[in-house]
Amino acid sequence: MNHQCFLSLLLTSLLNMKINVTVKISSQTLSQLLIDTKEDNKALQNDLINLRQLYKEAQEDILLLRENSARQSLVRGHQGDVTQDVSVRQDLIIQLEEHQEKVS
Repeated sequence: MNHQCFLSLLLTSLLNMKINVTVKISSQTLSQLLIDTKEDNKALQNDLINLRQLYKEAQEDILLLRENSARQSLVRGHQGDVTQDVSVRQDLIIQLEEHQEKVS
């Protein structure tokens, strides 16, 4: 599952939980509400752990892209091709970083 799809599902789930909590407040006792809130909190903590892992993986991917880009530019012999390839790769890296910022 890609990062955007995962985040979309997570946000939908969080919105549904908020709606459910609002409805539950009017019909539940305080103790049951506390139990449910603790369960929701635990689920959110797990989601946060997963998101942090995805963020870490994205950071590692960006680093690898930069290293590969630098290595490949050294290997290529034609300066014009290298400049064009580096420009394209840098654009892709910038796009990846922008998407990463949206995730975090």
